[in-house]
Amino acid sequence: MAKSNVRLLRALSAAGLVLVMVLAATLLVGGTFPEVLFWSVGAALLTAVVSFLLSGRWFRRFRKLEDGIAKLGEGDLSRRISLEGDDTLAELAEVINGTIERLSENQEQRSDQERLIRELELARDLQHNLLPDSPPEYDGTRAAGICEPADFVGGDYFDFIPIDERRLGVVIADVSGKSLPGLMMMLVLRIILRSSAPRHQNALPTLCETNRLIADEMNQGSFITCIYMVYDNLNQTVEVVNAGHNPLQVYRYAEEKVETIKSRGRPLGLLPPDQFDSKLEPVRLRLSRGDCILAYTDGVTESMNERQEIFSEERLISVFTENARLAPEMLVKKIAESAHRFAGSSDQFDDMTVVALRSEGRVFKFKSPSVIETGDISSEIDRALTESRPFYRERDKKD
Repeated sequence: MAKSNVRLLRALSAAGLVLVMVLAATLLVGGTFPEVLFWSVGAALLTAVVSFLLSGRWFRRFRKLEDGIAKLGEGDLSRRISLEGDDTLAELAEVINGTIERLSENQEQRSDQERLIRELELARDLQHNLLPDSPPEYDGTRAAGICEPADFVGGDYFDFIPIDERRLGVVIADVSGKSLPGLMMMLVLRIILRSSAPRHQNALPTLCETNRLIADEMNQGSFITCIYMVYDNLNQTVEVVNAGHNPLQVYRYAEEKVETIKSRGRPLGLLPPDQFDSKLEPVRLRLSRGDCILAYTDGVTESMNERQEIFSEERLISVFTENARLAPEMLVKKIAESAHRFAGSSDQFDDMTVVALRSEGRVFKFKSPSVIETGDISSEIDRALTESRPFYRERDKKD
């Protein structure tokens, strides 16, 4: 009843306004009083009827628009405003519906992004748990590593693999895929290496078997560059195989200089097993007390500053030479900090990993005497399997 009264008052007000306007207009043009009265009353009645009819329809449409805006204000993005016609209210309803659509799409995108971020955080925690959480406690050597992903999850990997009381396996790798695909390949590589290393003891057959097992798991065009080495604390030697990775750097304590070890090899997953095996060139290094080995990924040497200059292998060797006598834990941090300082405010586009191993001198005593005998027999078996080509390129250095 109240709404009807309001509509009637609005209609009468509109009619009165029209009546005054028509009277004034007719008098101005010189019309007679009966004519003025006839046209004024007719126009007023017509205006009152039309206004009364339209005000109800307009009011209902306005209320529908108002309700839709109220729902939007409450955060309800599921409702749309349906108003037929081509007037201002209908145009406004279309604008509001378009805004609701965009808000709904943005909300879905935010949900997807938040879900992806949560998944990446879980993957980052998994990667962190796969890497060594502390340096290995191994007689005759000290070792440490550091890995800093450029993204939530990186494709770099390092590990220390105990083989026996006498030998320690050390690996550093760079998977071609980053983020989650890189993490999955890193996980596969870790499982295979930790299974293969104790069976072979030497580096070459371990990496050859790893390549055979991992090749079927890799996508077309994917590959892994890798250095795998086995340190022998009885003989103070380290056997190194390099599968397409950055060269190894060795600091000679007595001479206070760095030697770059370059050896032949192709990345894991690129070649058939026979071709991969034939291209690997193992190297045996003899270490003295205090000598230090440094392995790293190209994220270190290719760190770029604002002038588009890279950190480079030369700068890495300079920092290594100056800090090689630090504990390995401090050394790897020093090198990573130097690369970051060189890059300045530039973004890090690649993962950064550094591993250091230092000889602490020869070890003569083992918990189990059979370790030496069993290890020597296993070594000879591995040598026999590869005697068709040179197995070692010796780099000896007297103590």
